[in-house]
Amino acid sequence: MSDRTPPRDVPSERRWILALLVAACVGLHIAWVYQSVPLQSANDRSRWSTIRALVEDDSYIIDRFQVSRDRSWATIDLAQKEGHLYSTKPPLLPTLLAWLVEGLTAATGWTLATRTLDLTRTVLLLVN
Repeated sequence: MSDRTPPRDVPSERRWILALLVAACVGLHIAWVYQSVPLQSANDRSRWSTIRALVEDDSYIIDRFQVSRDRSWATIDLAQKEGHLYSTKPPLLPTLLAWLVEGLTAATGWTLATRTLDLTRTVLLLVN
């Protein structure tokens, strides 16, 4: 025989409190994501430049986003190798997110070049 007692059921009033707590946390998270502005830091721009390069060019090379007139994609978190610029961030997360961005782009028609705010917020909501 086991001397462990079986787990007790959670009373229904506690379930409601837990459900409300989870709903409040989810609501706060959604509000936080929708108040954030993409490409705020060099770290963000480096990662999102990699994602954009993977989606648009099927490459990790971020040259064209660093030399364009649109400075909102410029980052200092980069390295040069064999004449090309690359993000200094690990590539796993941007690679996974690029697949998600490709799917969202196919479903909505949004691109990182034209609907940056909507697309990045949607990705952050889905991933976080």
